[in-house]
Amino acid sequence: MFKEGNYIVTLKVRDWYDDNCAKDNYCFKQRIDSYYINPEIDLKGAKDNGHQVMTSDKSKRLLDWRYATEEEIEEYERFGGPFDVTDYNPFILPKNWHIIVTEENAEDVLKWRFEKNYLDKDKVIYLDNLVGICVTSYDSYEKGHNLKYDIKGDSYDFGIEITYPQFKKYVLNKKKENMKYLIPILKEHGIQ
Repeated sequence: MFKEGNYIVTLKVRDWYDDNCAKDNYCFKQRIDSYYINPEIDLKGAKDNGHQVMTSDKSKRLLDWRYATEEEIEEYERFGGPFDVTDYNPFILPKNWHIIVTEENAEDVLKWRFEKNYLDKDKVIYLDNLVGICVTSYDSYEKGHNLKYDIKGDSYDFGIEITYPQFKKYVLNKKKENMKYLIPILKEHGIQ
């Protein structure tokens, strides 16, 4: 049975002349609890579609499916609807990388960089600088910082720039907090 809120990847679908609820290698989000697929949004953007022969038992028209990975779920949310998982290239943190220090990320980035030696004044000193892992001329990888545009020199390379969400997820290993439990509480108090 497909559960409401599950993210499903429809791996193999028997051809159907006019179906927007499933397609080979597409990720969908299930709208309601049901034995058949009822995507929250179908391939044409409809929000009330379902298909009674696309069942969770891998028979008839939906021949194979699986649950989406965490990365595929994030991509679905970023994209805002179904997408072809074969076109998706998941992010892999490179060995050398950098992030630009901003007001938003300064505390997390600089605490990571300086560990116990972090001071609040560092937020001002290192604002708009880069922090990350650089590879040195001796092929060693180490934490470092530099001016924003000094990404690569004769003896170091800070690699590619990563985003703050990527830094939190792949460097700090912080997962997004699921706040769905707040929806009923907010609705109860008339907050949209």
